[in-house]
Amino acid sequence: MSIFSTIPRVVVGTYVKVARIPIDTALKLAGRDRSLAVDAAEAAVKEKAGAVTGSSELQAEARARKTATDERRKAEQLRARSARTAARAEQDHAEEQARVTREKREAEQRADTRKRNAEAKAEKGVADERRRAAALEDAASTATRKAEKDLAAEQARVAKEKQEADRRAAERKRKAEEKKKKDKAAAAKAERERKAAAEKAEAEKKEALEEQEKRERLAQLEREAGALAEKEEALTAADEAQRLKDAAAAAKAERKGD
Repeated sequence: MSIFSTIPRVVVGTYVKVARIPIDTALKLAGRDRSLAVDAAEAAVKEKAGAVTGSSELQAEARARKTATDERRKAEQLRARSARTAARAEQDHAEEQARVTREKREAEQRADTRKRNAEAKAEKGVADERRRAAALEDAASTATRKAEKDLAAEQARVAKEKQEADRRAAERKRKAEEKKKKDKAAAAKAERERKAAAEKAEAEKKEALEEQEKRERLAQLEREAGALAEKEEALTAADEAQRLKDAAAAAKAERKGD
């Protein structure tokens, strides 16, 4: 049996802490944090002890220590990268400031040179500028007079066109009113003719009805007259038959008397 199999977890922990004391003291005196190498070694020791003794707690502590060591290593790498980036940025900023200062100085020099050249050129060309200014003033005056003349002509043309437009509008209005009156008169005439035609048609209809009624009354009177004539004939025939009957009776009575 290995001796590590009988070593309790507390003993391993105490051993690791005692072994770290000189290293941690040296790091503190140097103003540095705990060493990644020491933490990694501690994790390896606990992992080995846990594997030998079969202690799941030591193995879990070893894994946790190893994970923490890896995270610290990544953090230190990121801090180192950030420090390098910041240093590079400071260097770039300093170089940019130097470049800007240099370019500003050169630009000021060029501006000063251009200013002197411009002043010299301006002094040389004052007369030319005055002549050009006078020529421009004359041209502006001529253009102003021409513009005023053109404006007057345009205003006259607009006024004439407006007058003509007003005349045409008045003419259109007059014709529209005349057409409206004619249409109104035609409508009134058409209405009168329609009413007259309607009254005539109504009168003709009434006359036709009266004529039809007359014909119907005449036919009825003719039928009644015929019926009356037939009745009179029947009465006459009856009277004649009665007379003949009476005559026959009288004759028969005379024959009996004889």
